[in-house]
Amino acid sequence: VPMWKQWTGEKKMSEENISHVYRELTRGALNWATGDLNQPGRAAVAIPMDKGKERPKLKYLSGPMTPEDRAAFLQVAPNVEILVAKDKAEALRLAPEVDACSGAFVSPEFLRDAKKLRWVQQFSAGVEQLVFLPELQSNDQVVLTNMKAMFGPPIADHVMGLLLSLTRSLHHYQGLMKDGTWGKGEQAPYQGELLGKTMLVVGLGGNGAESAKRAHAFGMRVIATDPKDMAVPAYVSRLEKPDKLDALLPTADVVVLAAPLTPDTQALFGAERFAKMKDGSFLINIARGKMVDQNALTTALQSKKLAGAGLDVTEPEPLPADHALWKLPNVIITPHVSGQSPGTKGRTRQLFIENLKRFASGEGLLNVVDKKAGY
Repeated sequence: VPMWKQWTGEKKMSEENISHVYRELTRGALNWATGDLNQPGRAAVAIPMDKGKERPKLKYLSGPMTPEDRAAFLQVAPNVEILVAKDKAEALRLAPEVDACSGAFVSPEFLRDAKKLRWVQQFSAGVEQLVFLPELQSNDQVVLTNMKAMFGPPIADHVMGLLLSLTRSLHHYQGLMKDGTWGKGEQAPYQGELLGKTMLVVGLGGNGAESAKRAHAFGMRVIATDPKDMAVPAYVSRLEKPDKLDALLPTADVVVLAAPLTPDTQALFGAERFAKMKDGSFLINIARGKMVDQNALTTALQSKKLAGAGLDVTEPEPLPADHALWKLPNVIITPHVSGQSPGTKGRTRQLFIENLKRFASGEGLLNVVDKKAGY
């Protein structure tokens, strides 16, 4: 039974049925009308199949799973045998047999032996550890998909949580609370408001778009950069290509890093870019630690050029215990947990089930990664 029929209860497929499925998948993380999960021009069919002919027997390599998950997978893809590997060594042994696999097992050695491989499903939004492997990037036969947009809602909540904690000095009051101290507002390092402030979102994908929506709802003016050609969303006042970033920085009270890690975004923010930011502005990074020169960030925070920073990612992870960022009162660090939520688990599971069904029947996969672009 097709997933849209299971979820909607409708007898006939329609655009609204499909829209309903994707609203459930993303919980509003993306506007289905943009077609962002099913991106045109990307090689989305892993194994073409002739309609009316018997489907071939295929093998998918997974990590350990529950009996309930195995039953759900087999229900939508009865012609796919689910192989389970407990570690990379076992995965390497099974590599010659598999037609598809979890991204957790992919390595140059695995790709060398997996001659039949046609599809890799990455269970995170970021794919930088896979997409730039020469053995994968140059192999046009292998389709790479990710979980873009599935993490958007909790990550955007985290962005606003970090921003509100910094602008309202909530972390400061948490410290006073431990001592039973009734601290007045003048003791706090910062007391501001978001209304009328400008947020610059670097990367308007699933995570960036959700963050922009929330900022707009708080009465902020949202501007953004993104390399893709897209219509300007209603919640964004201005959308530019990445080469306009330096011109936008002086206008932003808050900069949110939400772009994928690629050669173009690695070390994107260093001393020169921090110098161009507005005095007293904030940096929020929920993208990748390698996008920021942390020594330059430390200097900008210590000098009060930046009023504060909220970091869910660092380089390396975990951040060494003796790093200066831990000791700064205007910094909040969380251990790369912004995407965690029960909703995320449900969305990633359902998107994988949908992609597995499509793989088994020779249909186009969703969330296909452009291996040349890196996202």
